[in-house]
Amino acid sequence: MYKIVATLTGIANLGFALMWLLQPRTVLSLWIVEHTDTCAIIEPRLAILLATLSLLLLLSRNAPPSPTRSAICIAMVFGALSLATISLYDLWSGIASAGVLPGVGFNLFFALVFAIVEWNARSEIREAKRART
Repeated sequence: MYKIVATLTGIANLGFALMWLLQPRTVLSLWIVEHTDTCAIIEPRLAILLATLSLLLLLSRNAPPSPTRSAICIAMVFGALSLATISLYDLWSGIASAGVLPGVGFNLFFALVFAIVEWNARSEIREAKRART
């Protein structure tokens, strides 16, 4: 299951990276946020971070259950939940519009999926330990 989730999330993040790099005004217009000089400074940096995350996920997609893969899953859950929380706060405070809600849904979905992947991996490890004893 990790292979599928890492691949899909990696491809999605690569798409988001390209959007932030090539068409950042489109994303901001969905959120009804004005494009400013500050945005122009942050957008390519965000694109690089998303591309880096994409690369990490795509290169690790064949990794077996391990402490490293667990760290990736836990970091993805934390990051996705944090982004969803910040987006909801921005919506609540009026900084952004309801256009952030698809992103919130995406982040909550992938937080849940990575949590399930990690839960299943830990369950399999526990089962294997029980079988050996």
